[in-house]
Amino acid sequence: MTPEEIDEAARKLIEEANRESAAAKEEYTRGCVKETNAAAARRLARSGILTDILARLKKEYDALADKIQRELDESLDALYAEGETGEGGSGGEDAPYEVDYSLPMRERYITVKNYYLSYDDPQAALDDFLEDEVAKDYLGTYYSFLQELLATMTRIFEGYKKQRCKHGHAFTQNRPCFFLRRGGCGDLPPLRPNGR
Repeated sequence: MTPEEIDEAARKLIEEANRESAAAKEEYTRGCVKETNAAAARRLARSGILTDILARLKKEYDALADKIQRELDESLDALYAEGETGEGGSGGEDAPYEVDYSLPMRERYITVKNYYLSYDDPQAALDDFLEDEVAKDYLGTYYSFLQELLATMTRIFEGYKKQRCKHGHAFTQNRPCFFLRRGGCGDLPPLRPNGR
C-alpha cells in the first residue's frame, strides 16, 4: 500500500471507532436518564440502589469504550506494520548488526540504533553509520532520523570535551581547573551561553 492509501485507511478506521464510541456514549446517557427517571418515579432517586445501577452502567460503558480503543489500536498497528514491512533481500551479511527484513520498521530502527549507541565515541558511531550502506536500505525513511540523533549526540559530546582547560584538565562547574590546588594551571572554565 502507498502511504496515501495507508493514511486513508487509518482515517476510515478512526472515523468508524469514533462513530462506535459516540453510539456507546449515547446509549450510556440514555440508560442513565432512564434509570434515574425510573428511580424518581419509585421515590428511590437518592437511594444506594440508583447509585449502584449508575455505577454498573458506567462500568459497562467504560469496558465498551476500552474495547473500541483496543480494537482501533490493534487495527492501526496492523495497518502500519503492513505498510512498514519492507521488501528486499536478506543482504545484511556486511552489517555488524542483525538484519531481518521481516521485522517492522520500528524494530529495525531500534536494532540499528542500539548498535550505534553502544559506541563509546559518538563521532566514530556517526562516521561508521554514514558509511553503512546496508542501513540506508534497511531503515528506509528512518535512516535520516537515526543520522540526526547521532549527529546531535556528537555535538553534545563535543561540547563536553570543550569543557577542559588548555592542558586537558576537566573543569568542575564554574571553578578554576581542579589541578590549581596541586600546582595545576589555574585556567577558568569558559562562560556558558546563559552567562553562568
